[in-house]
Amino acid sequence: MKKLFMVLGFLVAFQTTALCQYKLELDGRQSMCISGKGPGQDGAINPYLGEKSIATVKNVGKNTLEVRIQEGNEIIEIVALSPKEKQDFNLDKNYVLYFDAKQKAAGEVSFRRPDKKADRR
Repeated sequence: MKKLFMVLGFLVAFQTTALCQYKLELDGRQSMCISGKGPGQDGAINPYLGEKSIATVKNVGKNTLEVRIQEGNEIIEIVALSPKEKQDFNLDKNYVLYFDAKQKAAGEVSFRRPDKKADRR
């Protein structure tokens, strides 16, 4: 019986970390590396760093939040998210994800692997 409770506890703990979301707040006129440079340099940990992944970003603040994706010094994409707007971003293995804000802003980000079935189209 104790083993059953331990196994259930581990499953619940694993699911909690697998669904981990990061909420990040930016003061005005600030840029923040969200994911892609490595431990100690990222605002959030992408568990799929080094492989293709999808970042889901939601603007949970009251002002516009810009999402910037770069590879090295090359800007791949910049998207402005309005308050309460949510969008998925495809990240290649070398992409770095940033949040930029000209006013106080807040965003939530979570990461997942791409759906293999969707890639076959």
